[in-house]
Amino acid sequence: MGDPVTVMRRRNPLLDLPFLEAGPRSFFRAVPADGAARESLLDEQWSRWKAAGLRTYEFEFRWVCFCVPEFTQWVRIAVVDGTLVSVRRVADGRELPADLWR
Repeated sequence: MGDPVTVMRRRNPLLDLPFLEAGPRSFFRAVPADGAARESLLDEQWSRWKAAGLRTYEFEFRWVCFCVPEFTQWVRIAVVDGTLVSVRRVADGRELPADLWR
């Protein structure tokens, strides 16, 4: 399947995440697979995500490309009630201007 990812509650100055009060939850990263197997795996994982009802969460992300540094740095993305609300640089916590991520 993939590497298990454990989501655990932690204090965060940006968001309080009460849906994690019940304890850690695990999800799985998709791994490369051939066409039909990859599609099936992603469908299964998408179903698990929807069933969990997560609409407020954060995750870290970065593009891997031959792009300018502003696009390849690690960022923390915050989603509240299904809407992307902020993108902050992991290195210093600085929020990126919305015109860079909208």
